[in-house]
Amino acid sequence: MDSRPEIRHLKKCLELIEAKMNSGVGKEWSGYDFEKLSAEIQQATGVLLSITTLKRLWGRLRYDNMPTATTLNALAKFAGYDDWSGFKHQHETVGQALVADSPRLAKTKREKFRPKVLPLLLFLLFAITCSVLLMKTEAEAPLKNSDFKFGSSKAVTEGVPNSVVFNYDASKAGKAPVFISQSWDLSRKVQVPKDDKAYSAIYYSPGYFRAKLIVGKKVVKEHDLMISSGGWMAMVYKDKGVPLYFKKEEVLKKDSIQVDQALLAKYNVSLQPSLPVLRCY
Repeated sequence: MDSRPEIRHLKKCLELIEAKMNSGVGKEWSGYDFEKLSAEIQQATGVLLSITTLKRLWGRLRYDNMPTATTLNALAKFAGYDDWSGFKHQHETVGQALVADSPRLAKTKREKFRPKVLPLLLFLLFAITCSVLLMKTEAEAPLKNSDFKFGSSKAVTEGVPNSVVFNYDASKAGKAPVFISQSWDLSRKVQVPKDDKAYSAIYYSPGYFRAKLIVGKKVVKEHDLMISSGGWMAMVYKDKGVPLYFKKEEVLKKDSIQVDQALLAKYNVSLQPSLPVLRCY
């Protein structure tokens, strides 16, 4: 890639994705890590970025051009922004605000500080110290990952929708709440009874997922889970609910997979006011 100023935005976006994947530095990722990233980006954004494209972005393969707008928008969405322009705007705004405000804030703090506030600060420091010591005394023993168990079993070996039963043992969670997350997206975690042993969930899309058992705010157990497509398949999202799965004989045409307007009309899938989300696996 070249050295245009936009590169620093791309590097920042890649760093956010690395933190989200929680798999270390991208330059040290294996092919398997890039496969999972490709699957998770497709699941979250509907855009398929090939393993080759991802390796180029992380400098694993030589590439002297900027990524396409589609690639940049997909990366920004996966990192938690509306699109690439939104990511750049927020990134630049934060940087400018920090540079502009730092001298003024420092001057304001110096002007407001007076010796008469020292007794109050000392009292507050003493109170905080006592509170911390009291909380440490009353706190429960720290959580140990080895105290928990977490596994899963699929209803069928391949195909979607697929029901997965998570088997867990969180009896030593104490007063902390217990959650299960079906993937890396912790915002979709579900609280489960700590005294139960099983929780069922449905995966509507194929791909690689990293299921997690969370106690309080700590991930105590996690494992990878692959939901296979069972061969070529196509599905469409009519709304935010369960997707519509087409029959294989409806979409497989010799050496290609096709979904035309006639097939969409057959299932009352409208193209207005916006196009439906179509995914092929």
